[in-house]
Amino acid sequence: MPKYTRLPEAWMEKLAEFCRRLGYRFVLRQATFEGECRPGDSFRFTCWIENVGVAPIYRRYDFALRLRQGDRQEILPLENVDVRTWLPGDVWLDERIPLPAGLRPGPADLSVGLIDPQTKEAKVSFAVKERYSDRWTPLGWVQVT
Repeated sequence: MPKYTRLPEAWMEKLAEFCRRLGYRFVLRQATFEGECRPGDSFRFTCWIENVGVAPIYRRYDFALRLRQGDRQEILPLENVDVRTWLPGDVWLDERIPLPAGLRPGPADLSVGLIDPQTKEAKVSFAVKERYSDRWTPLGWVQVT
């Protein structure tokens, strides 16, 4: 037990690598989406996520997109995506996303997150360097026309 015995420094990197592989680890490999859309219409969103861990996630979180314009934001959970089924390996999503009617013309920042179904806050981080402090991962922007 490591709490009772000091581990040799030579073991630490191997132990850290082992700990990184435990459970799930979702890597957002690629995301593509149409760059222009009208409110009320839908845009195509595809992404490739890889679970490089050794197990699925067990708690329910919703995969969601977030559109932001200034202080206004719209969170769009993808109801038909169950992240608990993401076993180790690749996950492909190909969805039509309806653009909320309340967005103004102009760019809307698009980000993705795994959110708590009740609070709509991102709770699980993707294993990428590019992410906001609130655990949302930026993807770019959609031009609202």
